[in-house]
Amino acid sequence: MPPPPPDDDDGGERQARGSGGSGSLASDMMALLMTMQQASGGSGTESTSSGASETSGVSAIGGGAPPPPPPSIDDMASSLVSAVDSDGDGSISSSELDSFATSNGGTSDDASAILSSLDSDGDDQISVSEMASSLRTLLQTMQNALASAPTGSMSVQA
Repeated sequence: MPPPPPDDDDGGERQARGSGGSGSLASDMMALLMTMQQASGGSGTESTSSGASETSGVSAIGGGAPPPPPPSIDDMASSLVSAVDSDGDGSISSSELDSFATSNGGTSDDASAILSSLDSDGDDQISVSEMASSLRTLLQTMQNALASAPTGSMSVQA
């Protein structure tokens, strides 16, 4: 039997800083940022502004303790900003986003598009509150798409 994978006690931050390979947290974050940029597309959609989590947990299958509740939107936004914020000032600057994008398979144009979509106050930075607002908009867009999908339109292939 192969040995278990090494314990990743840094919560994936090592991968977010660019040392991970394909499927790394940084790649996943880049994909999420691109999805958020595409979903924001000027829709102006806003949803709840509470700090509470907008997702619900699923009970454990087969007994045992249920899984912990998912992190709140604000916690996810803070984690995303912290992972890209290389100077630790609490926001993502255009140069930090450009560096993150280009080191994780994106382009400077991708970084510019993401910044212009997520920077709602025009200060050329993405704050935690702007990230949280964009995550809420993305979540609402996904919920609306699922709610409007015809019943049975999604199937699982074996």
